[in-house]
Amino acid sequence: MPGRGRFASIDANEDGYVSSEEAASSADMVFSAMDTDDDGVITLDEFMAVRMGAQIAVNPDRQALMQARKKARFDPMDSDSDGSVSKAEFMAASKAHFDAADTDQDGKVTPWEIRASIWN
Repeated sequence: MPGRGRFASIDANEDGYVSSEEAASSADMVFSAMDTDDDGVITLDEFMAVRMGAQIAVNPDRQALMQARKKARFDPMDSDSDGSVSKAEFMAASKAHFDAADTDQDGKVTPWEIRASIWN
């Protein structure tokens, strides 16, 4: 579905919602993409090296801002503060993000809910 960005790729059954199962499946795939050495953890370098979404970076200031925001998300995921994020830590952070976006707590996230969670 054009214009829906990453949401459409997560909404596997194309019903207009992202279920908890679809979100978990997507998080699992993202972790695998980031864990480039397949050691079961993501280092900060691995986390920063993978760029999800559109690959066009025409505004260097915006790109730097987005990378800074991304870097700021790493430490909170590293719940044991060992300098890397395990799959369990990554999945827990992903679930927390899904739960926060699911404002009506119906077990699915709409495009409106996900956008509102990003805007806030």
